[in-house]
Amino acid sequence: MEDQVDEFITFWTDAGIKRRSWDATFIHRMQYLQTHQKPQKQEKTHVISHTGLADKDYDKGATPFDQIPWLNDADVP
Repeated sequence: MEDQVDEFITFWTDAGIKRRSWDATFIHRMQYLQTHQKPQKQEKTHVISHTGLADKDYDKGATPFDQIPWLNDADVP
């Protein structure tokens, strides 16, 4: 709305037209803009709410590979 104040003043100053109520003229302009302007697209933000595999620290508290039974060559048929 504050951006519209400067535009409104500049337009009507340059037009040189007198009005009985500048407040009513401004309110009418705001109502017009509200009903006739296209809605602005809102930026979509992508928020990751979980930790992905790449973010996980596998060294901290991870089971060593030699202690994972299904990774041992001897256990593979």
